[in-house]
Formats: sequence, C-alpha cells, structure tokens
Amino acid sequence: MSDLRIIHTSDFHDCLTLAKAARLRALKEEHDALLIDTGDAIRAANVTVLPWRERAISLMNDAGYDAMGLGNREYFFRGWGMRWKTGHACFPRLVTNLDGGTGGLSHIVLKVADLRVGLLGLMPTMVAPGHWFEKLSDNRFRPWQDAVAEAVSALRDECDTIVALFHRPNAEIGELCTRLPETALILAGHDHVLRPTLDPASSGRLVSCVGEGATHARVIGLRFPDRSVTMDRLVDLG
Repeated sequence: MSDLRIIHTSDFHDCLTLAKAARLRALKEEHDALLIDTGDAIRAANVTVLPWRERAISLMNDAGYDAMGLGNREYFFRGWGMRWKTGHACFPRLVTNLDGGTGGLSHIVLKVADLRVGLLGLMPTMVAPGHWFEKLSDNRFRPWQDAVAEAVSALRDECDTIVALFHRPNAEIGELCTRLPETALILAGHDHVLRPTLDPASSGRLVSCVGEGATHARVIGLRFPDRSVTMDRLVDLG
C-alpha cells in the first residue's frame, strides 16, 4: 500500500500573500505533501504582460510548490510573454494542450516514496485552431482531447496513476474522465467553485474544487492501489 498526499490551490488572482505562502509551506511540511496549483495565480490578464515579474509566482516559490497547471491568466499569444509571466518559477508548469515555446511542459512524473505520479495540465483554448489570430501567434492550441490521448500514451508505462490539473469548464470533466481512465484525481480550477468535500464525478473519479482568491486549500490523502480517500481537509488560509 502507498499513500499520496496533495495540497490543491487554484485561482489566486494575485491574492496570495507572504503569510498565506508561509501557511501553505507549513501544510506541505506537516503532511509531507505535493503542493500543486491549477492556474490563474497571477495578476496579468489573459493576453497582457506586466513590465515586472509576477509576485504570485515568487510567493509560490517561497511556499515550495511542486507543480502548476497554467490557466488563462498565464496565457500570452507569444512564447516570450508566457515565459516572462511564469518563467521565474522554481517548479514545473504544465500545459498539455498548447505547443510552441511556452516554457511549460506537456506532462511530468513525480516520485512519492514508491509511487510514480503522472501530472498533465489543460488550460482553456484561448485561440481556436484555424482562427485568423493564429497568424499573430507563435504557439498553437490543440484539441484538448487529442492532447490528453498523447500524454496518456507517453505516461502509461511511466507512472502508477495520473492526476489531471484541469483549468477548464467543469462541464467538461465528464468527458475528461472518459478519455482519461487512468486518473485517480482531478484538480479543477477556472470555474471558481468552492466545494467543502471532494466531489465524485459521474465516473467515480474524485474532483477537487477550492474556489478563488487564495481563501482555501485542500489537503487530499489517497491510498493506493485501491484509491481510497484517507484525508479530505479544506483549510481556510485566512
């Protein structure tokens, strides 16, 4: 039997503070957990770039984040802009459905004791494939369903379970579960929903929703191979 602990945050919208970052680091150390965010952490809007480095990313470095799935706020239609927004992160940033010098990775595998955890990250499609705006862009969105299939094919023999960082509408979670049977857990963002407990999707997968504005984090414990829940604690960050 193997235990996995994850702390989930999402949609900070530049509301992460030094005190809250310290709280998250303490939670990470207390539970020996992976600290993971599912996007929209920063201040800049979707297709804008601020002239200074994003404060939220620096605070996430201080907190000791292990990974982040990029959201629409982290998007820019030029790769240099995306790298400027989050390139000072000391942790991997995941964007499975966008290609082209973004500074993000399609997927990664993190080792937790004897458990290999695959992560992938899906962000909203900001420019539809074939749209005229692609002529101004040096990155390209792929249909997220195709991106998931490719990532799963690459991860299947490398990990024991997959955790999806899903910064897209919650209405798509059902389809994600169908296309990603290997996933144990979906960490959701984008819709700004706060749920007091893990929510079983129709497929039986577990979905975590922690709201917006750096108000809450969720500490999740799973035991493998049966994927039983050993902890589901919603923490008020103050």
